[in-house]
Amino acid sequence: MSVVLITGCSSGIGSASALAFARLGDQVYATMRDPERGDELQRLLADEGLDAEIVRLDVTDDESVRRAISAVVDREGRLDTVVNNAGIGILAPLERTTDEHWLATLGTNLLGPVRVTRAALPAMRAQGAGVIVNISSVAGRSSPVPTQSAYAASKHALCALTDSINAECASFGISAYCLEPGFFATAIMEKGAVVRLDDDDPYKPMADMVEGFFRASVAAAPPPNAVAVQVVAAARGELTGGAHHVVGFSGNDPTATAARITANQRRDVTSRET
Repeated sequence: MSVVLITGCSSGIGSASALAFARLGDQVYATMRDPERGDELQRLLADEGLDAEIVRLDVTDDESVRRAISAVVDREGRLDTVVNNAGIGILAPLERTTDEHWLATLGTNLLGPVRVTRAALPAMRAQGAGVIVNISSVAGRSSPVPTQSAYAASKHALCALTDSINAECASFGISAYCLEPGFFATAIMEKGAVVRLDDDDPYKPMADMVEGFFRASVAAAPPPNAVAVQVVAAARGELTGGAHHVVGFSGNDPTATAARITANQRRDVTSRET
């Protein structure tokens, strides 16, 4: 039985991962910023006769992170796997973003995993083993889609963080993996912000196109079970071919989409100028 801590378990990939580990009989600590949002996960666990501990952990608060992880290690005597899943998104042209947008996005998507990993490493070093699974995105691998600057930057940085963990901690028996999902049916469009633009804003046609593309893609996407399968495989040391793994990516290519949207935007600008 492994001891597993997962962030962002109120829905989506985090919830699916908690269920996947619980089905294997692992001791699961399903964390979230607001445990009152854990009712759905509790219902899903109960339906299958499974169990997991729902724990308060806010990845943007270092004290909350250290308190939660210390409690797990004190109780279990070990911590085998950490899944850094909590994340938010923002869609906004760079010129329309604020420092607050960037700080919120990086504070959750990058510094959140930094805080959690930093707190987990002492226990993993002491036991001579451990796995860190970072949930990035194809946005952390491909050329960014317009209006995704903050989100894409945070996910590219998370991919680099994964490599840094491996470079520093492999000698301690600790491995890090970066999973890069495509579109899955999650609440990512609701966890963050879509900056609304005035009708005469020159970025609006492009921004509307990107938002429509993302909403349609998420609405048509499958549930995140395939990501949970890969999370478990990473924790079990069953993934081969390096630290970075695209999950469930097919159909809409973000790089091609970025090029298409940019080309449409250029045509729109040209038509307005002439």
